[in-house]
Amino acid sequence: VDWLPTQLTTVSVNAGRSIQDSAVPGAAAYLATDVRGRVDHELLRNVILTAQVGYGKDKYTGITREDRRTTAGLGASYLLNRTVGISANYSYTKQETRKGVGANFEDQRFGATLTIQY
Repeated sequence: VDWLPTQLTTVSVNAGRSIQDSAVPGAAAYLATDVRGRVDHELLRNVILTAQVGYGKDKYTGITREDRRTTAGLGASYLLNRTVGISANYSYTKQETRKGVGANFEDQRFGATLTIQY
């Protein structure tokens, strides 16, 4: 679902549920449920800011295991002209196993991109 509260701002909400193959011994598949929200704002004609959050839950079949995941991110894009742009972003992911045995982890990523299009 996309909502445009102003001509410069877009708010998006996505939700999904799917069955995925599992690499965990004893579980052939898992049910993945994900909800994500994102806001894009055109600060200037050539500067776009982005913020996003998400939540996910994976429930495994055949074993007692349930993973929960939270995500967040920030980004900015600067369009130098019609063909060249640069962007920078930060993303954070935290996964916890609530039931069963699994590895908890946190992941932080920084990235920069140069885009050339024509």
